[in-house]
This record gives sequence, C-alpha cells and structure tokens, in this order.
Amino acid sequence: MDSVLHSSFLRRGVTAGGDDGGAPLPEVLARFMVTKASWRGRYRRVLAVTPTAVVTQHPDDLAVTNSYTFASEAGEVSNLDDAGPVGGTGDEQEFVLNVRSDPRSKYKPVKFMSRQRGALLAALYQALADARGCPVARKVLGVDVLVDAHKLRKGSWYPVQLRITAVAVERIDVATGATRWRLEFRHMGSPGVRLLRSSEGDPAGALPFALCAHPGWGNRVYASAKRDAAVKHLVATASKKLGISVAVDTAARMTAGELVAAASSVERERAAELGEAPLSEWEAHRMRLPLGPPDRSGEAGGARQHKRRLVITARSLLERRTDTYEVAARRPLSDVAAIVRYARQPQWLGVEWCDGGPVALYVTPSRNGLAAALLDAAQEAAGRPIPVLPELTAPGASVRSGDFATASSSPATSPDPELEAIALSALAAAARAALPALKLLRPLGSAPPGGGGDSGGAGGGVVAGEGQGGGGGGVRPPG
Repeated sequence: MDSVLHSSFLRRGVTAGGDDGGAPLPEVLARFMVTKASWRGRYRRVLAVTPTAVVTQHPDDLAVTNSYTFASEAGEVSNLDDAGPVGGTGDEQEFVLNVRSDPRSKYKPVKFMSRQRGALLAALYQALADARGCPVARKVLGVDVLVDAHKLRKGSWYPVQLRITAVAVERIDVATGATRWRLEFRHMGSPGVRLLRSSEGDPAGALPFALCAHPGWGNRVYASAKRDAAVKHLVATASKKLGISVAVDTAARMTAGELVAAASSVERERAAELGEAPLSEWEAHRMRLPLGPPDRSGEAGGARQHKRRLVITARSLLERRTDTYEVAARRPLSDVAAIVRYARQPQWLGVEWCDGGPVALYVTPSRNGLAAALLDAAQEAAGRPIPVLPELTAPGASVRSGDFATASSSPATSPDPELEAIALSALAAAARAALPALKLLRPLGSAPPGGGGDSGGAGGGVVAGEGQGGGGGGVRPPG
C-alpha cells in the first residue's frame, strides 16, 4: 500500500524544465501519490506538502512540475486560494485546489484524485495553520470553535476546553492553554461520537458524550452544556473539509460510568484469552511530548511522564497503570511499523505504527531488552520484517499511495509496484550520477583503462563498465 523512497532523492533539486541544477526542495511534511485531471487527460503525480507550498513532481524522475506557494515572509502573496474535497466514487477520491501559476494569473480549480484524500487534506490544512505569513489560512480553514467541557478521569470530572479545528478535535488545558490531546477526524472509529445518558454526579447542566478512536486507541468521555451543537459542528466540519463521514450513536443507552465499566469488563475478558497470556513485562515511563512535529532524535523538552507497566503478549502491547494494573492502552503488534532505538538517548525507545497512531515513546534502563522482546513478538504477529531505526522516520520520507489510514511518517509495511518502480528509477539515477566518481576511485596498482593490466587478479577491483574477470572482480564502491 505504501512505499518509502530515500529522502535524499526525494529532496532532489530538479525543476519543471528538467534542469538538474535547481535548488533542493525545502522540508517536506508529507507526500502522496495522486492522479491529476487536466485538459491533457489524467496522469500520475507525487504531491508534496511543504511548510510554505504545495509541490507536484513527475513520478519518473521527481522533477518538479508545479509549485503553489501559500506562505511567505511578506505574507501578501498566495498562489493557493482554496482547497477541499468534491464528490466522487471509486478507489480514488477527488479534491480540488484553487491555484494560480504566478501572482499575475487568475485562480483556477485543478482537480486531483487520491486514495489518501483525507490524510492529504489534513496535512495541507495543518501546514496552512502552522505557516507564518499565510493570507489565506483563515479563508481555507475557517474559525476554530472552542467548547467549555469537563473530562471524566478516574471517576471524577475535571474542567477542560475542547477545540474543533478543520482536521481534529483537541483538548486544551484550562490552566496552561497547552494542547494535551488530539484526535483527527480520519482516526475516529465507528461510531466516532457516542451520546451518553445523564446520571447523578455529572457536571451540572452538562450532557455526557464519548469521542471514539480506532480500536485500541481508547475513548475519551466528556460532558458539555453545548454537546449537541459541538457534535453537529464536528460532523459538518469533517464532511466539508476532509470529505469524511463521522458516525454518531444517538441511542444514549449507557451513562458515562457504565461505558467505562463496560470497557474495563471487555479488557478483563480479553486478558483471559489464550493469545493474551503475558510473554514479558517491563517497567517504563510513557513520554507525552508536546503536540506538534516530533523531535526525531529523542529530545524530551516539555515532555510529561507516566509510569507504566508494559506487557507484551503474542498479539498485543499493553500499557498498564502501575497503581491499579488497569489497561491504559492496548495496541495490536501487527500494527507495528518500526521500532526506534534512539542513537542519542540510550534509554529511549519508540514505536511507530502503520495505522496512523501517534508514536509511542518510552524511557527505561532496560531499553535494549524491551526492544528485543518487542521486536520478536511484533515480527511473529505481523508476519513480516520490522525495521529498527536510530531515529523517527522523517516527515515526507515516505510516499503514501494506499487507502489504509497510515501515519504521515512511518516505514512501509507492504509492497506497492508503482512506488517500487519509482524507487528503482531513483537507484538507477543515483548510480548514473556516481559513475564518474567510481571511475576515479581505482585501486592502487591497477592498470589504467586500456593499459592491459590483469583485471581479474587478487585485489584487482573492476570499475563499472570496464573489464571482466574472475576472483576479486566487482564494482568498487566510493570510499
């Protein structure tokens, strides 16, 4: 479904005219395979979202074909005027960018299709929201809606504030204003919102409800006097901005306490299953980093810690609270995309997920033992090799093409013939570029081209395209 190309090739400085001497692309936040529809017909493109522009690249050589800037230091010019989903059925979903080629041109709609439409638009909207000097951010994204609410935690209600943006619902800490939790619309479960029945002990005048994510991510229970209006706005925003339908369960069969009890009962039943017997247990601290682009090297500035007992079973990775042994989180091992053994932080361990979930970060003195146990169990459960990386996968290092709700930056978990062809083209181009240097790196004592030396003797490395021989032959790599 997805494939990963080497970031150095993805950042190649090729321009629209095929000139290989252009400046490299800036930092890339996400890349997607799309189909572009124009007067010339339909053809494939790689669409890249950077902090200041939307860039399309030719899939054969990744030459930049178009670039639409939406942010600049002056903050006056934008070649992107609007973006959003349009109707359509089939494997690929349609969306439109209202763009122009330069500030003197008129805006015109350009239609694209992608199986990752929701993820693509979410990445673009987040770039617009984070950009400085973006004159169209408010027009494209609209105005965030703030909702006063209460959060249920360990049987008690705490005041919080919910913020509904163009791509997600977020929980804001009332005291500090920091974003403590975020759930994107595309990661919501079915149903995504569950209305609950009021009960004694609920905040006065507030109506309870639950925001539901993918299975294993955990649900969050809130109560608000503006519940119905907030849910209506959430559903409308997800549909209008991302083309995503968020299902709402309006039956209100359970109270908030009954929902929490039912979830705990399900966990106890699951723990008794044969495949959920513990293989190993580890003490660790779960790190909650400030929301935003993750620090790939493992710096812990601003992080909050929660002590957890990690339980590895044949099918799952469980986080249990150390005081009550309750399950705080459960993730299937088959969803592990990569294990990150931080090179600069000897006690840090990260887990990247292929289902779009946030990276799980842990700190423990037993990092290497935990990594080995987790790797063995995850590879057995997933039935595929799982890479161990020295740092988090860089945003934009992977090209998304499938219809699975993958993360914006994580290694591929299944092959994609189209992207494999691009990767092979990248390798071939890199080999051609390196050939002149290889010809200069001739081993000491070897004969010059045409000099009649023995190309097949011991130590007689063969330069690509020159000579054939027996033992010791082969292309000598640079250095």
